[in-house]
Amino acid sequence: MTQQPTRGERGQLVLIAAILVATTIVGAVVLLNAVHSSPDVKAQTDAQSLADAEKVTNQIQTNLRELFFATTSSEKRAYANETDIYGTIGSYEERFSRFVSQDTASVVSVQYEDGKSGAYVEDDSLPTSGGPVIEDAAELPYLTVRAESSAQSVEIEITSGSETTVAELDGDGSEIDSGGEVTDCTVGDGTVQFSMERGIGRISGEDGVCTVQIYEQGEPNSIDVAIDASGADGNFAVSAVDPTSVRDDSSFFVRKDVIVNPTFSIEYINPDVSLSTVSPMFGRGELIGNGCDWVEDEMSGSDLDMTGQTAKCDFTDQIDESIKKIGNNDIDLSGNSRLVGEIDTDGDVNIDNSTVIGDIRSDSDDITITNNARIDGDIVAAKNTNIDIDGGTVVTGDVVGKGDGSVSLDHVTVKGDVYVESDDFGGCNSNVVINGQDCGDYTLKNPDNY
Repeated sequence: MTQQPTRGERGQLVLIAAILVATTIVGAVVLLNAVHSSPDVKAQTDAQSLADAEKVTNQIQTNLRELFFATTSSEKRAYANETDIYGTIGSYEERFSRFVSQDTASVVSVQYEDGKSGAYVEDDSLPTSGGPVIEDAAELPYLTVRAESSAQSVEIEITSGSETTVAELDGDGSEIDSGGEVTDCTVGDGTVQFSMERGIGRISGEDGVCTVQIYEQGEPNSIDVAIDASGADGNFAVSAVDPTSVRDDSSFFVRKDVIVNPTFSIEYINPDVSLSTVSPMFGRGELIGNGCDWVEDEMSGSDLDMTGQTAKCDFTDQIDESIKKIGNNDIDLSGNSRLVGEIDTDGDVNIDNSTVIGDIRSDSDDITITNNARIDGDIVAAKNTNIDIDGGTVVTGDVVGKGDGSVSLDHVTVKGDVYVESDDFGGCNSNVVINGQDCGDYTLKNPDNY
């Protein structure tokens, strides 16, 4: 049953989030004080300074996980609404930064960058067949199934593409059968739990833990989840990115169109070291060691060419004007590069199998996005600038053509709207989804209203 929080519940959640912000800050500040109170801090090597920075960053990541689970629900559930994330994280960063700057020469920045949306389902009992709980999901950020001590077994079937994995929770002996390769899990005959994050399945009990890689994170997936408890007692919870179908039994707690895998950027700077990371909540974190100074050094002439590299920098106001000369900067990202920051240039923009977390704006000839690229922001073309997006690309914001330049979409998901005159639109090619609708059913927006 899909439910919505009441006004009273929302007020309670605000209070809970405020309390949690305070408690998580206390824990992180204790760690910071330990790091910076060392009498040998000035003699630390760069390696030791980096290790300390990583400790602080890891603590912040732990805090963010706690905040995410409690932001929208007093029951600590693995989903949140985007507006609540902004509010809670903003409060956390403000108070955390205030504590840090009081006693140390350190600066911390924590930002919510983007989030993958989907559905969250849970129940305080286990389903007995009845079909999949989740169908055709791009990812499973979070899955947990808890089976009480019982003679009845519980089966969790996870199908990813052509591969099927079955985890069986049984007091007489649990196991994970992944594509015919069986892993016996001797974890005890009491309460047993199956969980999965980052594509790794884990069965745990009072006597031990066993783990199995179920699917490779980051690869295109079409994932189904089915649970058959055969009358056993327990509970389950699962979140899914962009599932095509969510089982909505009358007893189930269901949320749809919510954030299930947020990404945060964390920047920690002290006199000895600067460390930046981009961290999906349920995914591999990524060190972003390159800032605007690196970008300025890398720009050949007036262009930037990144291949398999990462950087955090806004091309709007953080690059030295004498170097960037925006006009006439071509921006080329390929080979799974990642840029955290906005692009605003008079040059061409080419994004191939890479990610930009920020808006893209160009007043040149072409904006070309292809090969499973991801743009977490808007794409805005000035007058006479063409937009060509294809190859399984995902755009989480809007696509805007200002006029006299074409907009072509082919095998693309645009989660926002498309603002373009019909005469400038290249038509509905294959596999184009705009704002949740098939391209053929979608009504283009007037670019003057963007």
